[in-house]
Amino acid sequence: MSLLLRTLAEFHRRTLGWAVVAGIFTLGYVRIYSDFTVAIRKTPNMRHLVEVPTTSYLETTVYGLTPPLLVVLCAIGLGARAVAGLEESGELELLLAGPIDRRRLVLTRYAGFALSITVVGLIIWAAVQWFVFIGRLRIDAADVAAACAGIVLLGLFFGSMSFAAGAFTGDRAIALMLAGSLATVAFSLRALAGTAGEARAMRWLSPLDHHLSGAGSHPLRPGSYELLMIALTAALLAVAVHGFHKRDVGTEAA
Repeated sequence: MSLLLRTLAEFHRRTLGWAVVAGIFTLGYVRIYSDFTVAIRKTPNMRHLVEVPTTSYLETTVYGLTPPLLVVLCAIGLGARAVAGLEESGELELLLAGPIDRRRLVLTRYAGFALSITVVGLIIWAAVQWFVFIGRLRIDAADVAAACAGIVLLGLFFGSMSFAAGAFTGDRAIALMLAGSLATVAFSLRALAGTAGEARAMRWLSPLDHHLSGAGSHPLRPGSYELLMIALTAALLAVAVHGFHKRDVGTEAA
């Protein structure tokens, strides 16, 4: 428990920083929608020109633009720091010299990482739910929770890549480069899907595309995509545990 609390304390500034930024963007998007709808209601001549459903707007902005990108970037950074950062700072050997074994260390650090990313997702959920409550919008709370859970799942997936790479190699730069590159490809495929035929055909490779296919509209129960993402994230954690357990980190404690 002390190691978990230490991990959370180590991550808390970065977590809160990313959470605040993500929350600000989320509130900004929903405020734009709120002002837009108020303006339309006050202008009768505009009512027939455009009518944007709330769920569609949330899907294309809150769940499809900056907030999920911020969560992914936060997750990649924390995941790379969780193990590789300890090794670069020299703290890892000190921890392994104590009574804690390698498997417990990796799992505990991962738990702290996962909890931190969940906090960022909760901030986004709170911002959207506040908007729904204040605006008296007919959006099921379970749908809002499911869409925000999808953002957290995206973050955990890409963050687990950097976590596993850091645990396997001990190099934070490699972990950041690997996970960052794959995340860039995933977001690019989604962004280019509407303009390039080749990208449109490959968009199914992007986790973001699968997330947005249900964001804001699907109930809070796991489907095939969510189960696949959970399985892949668990597999990455298993790779991290195995790779770190077998690797020489300059200590005989393990």
